Amino acid sequence: MLASGDSAEIAIDRYVGTGVDAAGAAFRVGVLVLSGLFFFLFLRKAWRFKFPDDFAVAHLFSMAMIFLIAVVPVSSVIGDRLGYYFIPAQAMIFARIPYLNIGNRQLVSALPYLGLTLMFTTWVALSSHFNQCYIPYKSWLLGFPNSVWSGL
Repeated sequence: MLASGDSAEIAIDRYVGTGVDAAGAAFRVGVLVLSGLFFFLFLRKAWRFKFPDDFAVAHLFSMAMIFLIAVVPVSSVIGDRLGYYFIPAQAMIFARIPYLNIGNRQLVSALPYLGLTLMFTTWVALSSHFNQCYIPYKSWLLGFPNSVWSGL
């Protein structure tokens, strides 16, 4: 259905077979794929019991997250951009974990956040985009900018 629209045609013309790639797509899509697999392997049964009203939504988005990996070899840019639409569903899944009746609930609840923290930390340490895009603005993300200390 998504591939039949005008937007899909434009995306295919711009990004399939053109040499334009999203360097971090494999990592970002990989996190979504792992999130979808996490739902299916550890949360699906408990979710169906505890939240039957939105089980179909979580199930559908989890499947889509997993199948997103098939788009990346065709076009990393398209896979990466589609992945942004799945992040709210990923957040919904992670937010509901503490309310599910599953074994090791505290550990299972913490795993997604530990994984996302590891990915973020790795990105901050290794990405040239971080240095180019965030450091020049003296963001408060990693501490106080020098301008704060000079004004005291």
